[in-house]
Amino acid sequence: MTTNAYATVERERAIRADLERRLRELVRDTAGLPLDEALAAERAMLLARVNRHRAQAGLAPVTEDLIRQIQEQAHGHSDYVLKVVLHSADLAAGHELPWTSRAV
Repeated sequence: MTTNAYATVERERAIRADLERRLRELVRDTAGLPLDEALAAERAMLLARVNRHRAQAGLAPVTEDLIRQIQEQAHGHSDYVLKVVLHSADLAAGHELPWTSRAV
């Protein structure tokens, strides 16, 4: 693996770890809130974190709608947090989402 490829893998691993830690903290902190409020807080946090990572990489920000799509795709899955983290990390790294046909 080249140095650039290794750096890319490490950056993406760090993004996933950051998003997972933040999401798990948020789930704990919003326990007891109505579901719509908890999801809105989750969406706001993810949007801010994803766009922070994108800005560090020189990428344009994403919209709240893309974060909402991630939540909707993960809804009902037993591994909801993992799916949200992986798809959000893909967005943060500039990768295409599996259900879209364009990179963001």
